[in-house]
Amino acid sequence: MWGNQFQSASKSGSHGGQQQSLLGPGPPSMQQALLQDHQQSGQSQKQRVFTGVVTSLHDYYGFIDEEVLFHLNVVKGRMPQVGERVLVKAVYNSSHSVQWSALKVQVQPTQNPSHMM
Repeated sequence: MWGNQFQSASKSGSHGGQQQSLLGPGPPSMQQALLQDHQQSGQSQKQRVFTGVVTSLHDYYGFIDEEVLFHLNVVKGRMPQVGERVLVKAVYNSSHSVQWSALKVQVQPTQNPSHMM
């Protein structure tokens, strides 16, 4: 039901803050994801997908390879630990003090050799 409201909001363009008011009572996380996707589709942003290592973790955020900031809410699956290899999708923003921010972080599965005989 509110998907149709989102379509109406995206067709209306940017008329003040109307996009958010047209979204209705959908789940907050879904609203944020749809708004983020809609906002990013109109912008050309520098993005990269790579594997890196978690170099630090804090209460609500962490760093990958000491240069990519990630908030814990972008982690898919289990929470990574310091030293673990992760798959990262990040976006560049020159106006932030930390210029690379992760959009998605996922722990890479470890590949153990099979010992079947």
